[in-house]
Amino acid sequence: MKEAKVEGAGIIFLTFNNKVLILQKPNKKWTFPGGHAELYEEPKETAMRECMEELGNFPMKKIVGYFEYIKSDAGGKCFSFLMKIQKEFVPTLSTEHVAYRWISVTDLKRKKLSKSIEQIIPKLFRYLQIT
Repeated sequence: MKEAKVEGAGIIFLTFNNKVLILQKPNKKWTFPGGHAELYEEPKETAMRECMEELGNFPMKKIVGYFEYIKSDAGGKCFSFLMKIQKEFVPTLSTEHVAYRWISVTDLKRKKLSKSIEQIIPKLFRYLQIT
């Protein structure tokens, strides 16, 4: 069986009170910061580069874990790295997104989400031991 190529990566910014940063695309769906991998780029490199492009500066903290999933439309492997941060920050959004929100992890299910986030939510809930 052929290994799936790395399609993309991003970062889930998680505060100590379990709030996450989500970004709204022009199609009104919400997503985590991240995007497509460039040729020969490692997943962590993709995640950091994409977040810099989409958010401007952000607090650089240690990555504490990651979630892997297959992007359904392209069949490529994607990674969402988990970075715990002390407090919310104000991103400088690129033209790719129209809004941002810091919301409780449990409120993710109430938003119109991208398919990628829908795949990650159960894994994030298991990691945080949320039922």
